Amino acid sequence: YSCVGDIHTVSLLGVEPYGLGFYEPLKETAVTTPIAVERVVVSACSTRAERDFDDPGSAVIFVDLPLSGGHIQSISDPSVANAIDTLYKRGLARRATAEEISHLSELYNDIVALGGDEPARSWAIGACFAVLTTVESLFY
Repeated sequence: YSCVGDIHTVSLLGVEPYGLGFYEPLKETAVTTPIAVERVVVSACSTRAERDFDDPGSAVIFVDLPLSGGHIQSISDPSVANAIDTLYKRGLARRATAEEISHLSELYNDIVALGGDEPARSWAIGACFAVLTTVESLFY
């Protein structure tokens, strides 16, 4: 079964689908399906960002970002565009457009404006979430 398509059509809060006898996918999605999808994506994006930032030598998506003290030194650095493009290639199996790169780059400035100790890590999680929860990602 597909975890997202079949199993997580039931709520993630306290529901154990196999223990409750959910052996067949539901005919319709549950009201809680969007929450389940968001939790799966947040978990995946947080794990990827943690691995890439904590061990830059084996980073997969957020590679060679110009970091200093938890900040990206220059959002216009080519490595940022490369990271966004890699995110699109791995998440949607296509290259990011110039407009998409621009939008996700602007997202970094919005996150910096909110404050916080590690805006680069927060941006990585937010950018990943933004890409993986698009209609294109979820339905195509």
